[in-house]
Amino acid sequence: MSIGVQQQLLPRETMELVTNAYPGLVIVVSITVCSSSIPEYLSKIKITVGSLLDNEMFRNINKGKDLTLFKRIERKKVIYMSAYDMVYFKKSFLLSAFGVLFSYGLLVVNLNLNRKNE
Repeated sequence: MSIGVQQQLLPRETMELVTNAYPGLVIVVSITVCSSSIPEYLSKIKITVGSLLDNEMFRNINKGKDLTLFKRIERKKVIYMSAYDMVYFKKSFLLSAFGVLFSYGLLVVNLNLNRKNE
């Protein structure tokens, strides 16, 4: 981004920059969207298991085993995907990540423009 602002790029160079950045962008967005849906699915599973326990549907089938399994599933916490427990992949991560990239890009452009003016 900062290279394109600082100097005139040929269409070929612009196309190369775009094609190099696009796969990374697609990967970050797809990983974030897919991993942010995991907690939603786990919550739905917990709700379903809770309703099964409430209705006691499995009273006659393997009395103890099924109930203990469902009770264990119901007690599990919701899991969030993260990168080393520092960055949690939620949908709000996309907005903050692109905001950081945009603001640092503007800082780099302003620093380089100030150096040219001196």
